Amino acid sequence: MQALTVRPGTPDSADLREAAADDDWLAGLVTRRVPLARWSAALPRHGDDMKVVLEFGG
Repeated sequence: MQALTVRPGTPDSADLREAAADDDWLAGLVTRRVPLARWSAALPRHGDDMKVVLEFGG
């Protein structure tokens, strides 16, 4: 996930805090993880797929 730096008092600080809170919600959408070496296995849709993620590296 992406890290956000928020400085208190900046106009967008509330928006950035809300975006950071959405990380948990977004992670909940990932229904399947596939290693990059098996990328072709990520293409066919499975019945309960919401979001399939290709994992790069270790």
